[in-house]
Amino acid sequence: MSSYLYALCIILSMLFSISCRPMYNNQPVGGRNDRSLRNDPIYTDKVAYQLYQVIDEFMGVPYKKGGSSAMGMDCSGFVHVVFDKSINLDLGRTTSEQFKLGQEVKKRDLKYGDLVFFDFTGEKKKVTHVGIYVGNSQFVHASTTRGVVTDRLDQTEYLQSYVGAKRVYP
Repeated sequence: MSSYLYALCIILSMLFSISCRPMYNNQPVGGRNDRSLRNDPIYTDKVAYQLYQVIDEFMGVPYKKGGSSAMGMDCSGFVHVVFDKSINLDLGRTTSEQFKLGQEVKKRDLKYGDLVFFDFTGEKKKVTHVGIYVGNSQFVHASTTRGVVTDRLDQTEYLQSYVGAKRVYP
């Protein structure tokens, strides 16, 4: 009986160590297996992992206009909190403030941590929504109907409203 328990403990510890590997959307974060970071000296594993940890902490938080806490947050509040809490970078509190920062990035050159901006007014002249790119054509944002979630940039509503992207940290 004790050998059975010992084997069970070994198996469980192996499973636990595998499941604790930092992942986001079934993709490894940091380390040599993260394709969005592997060959880019600008993005360090440490920064991506710090961003990931804070993003993960707020996944599922409900939407609240003007909010920037675990009780509820809006899109720019989410971005503000993630960058402030993870790498101590103050991006401002509004989408328009955040859009003024950083270096413009083409969609094909997006890297983990880049900010993606949208205009849901249909004019594409101002920004009304922001999220954080997390690789594989996906971004995390505070949706007004679903809270903090991951969506794909190639979904129709985001393709039609995409304004641009900014890289806000070196």
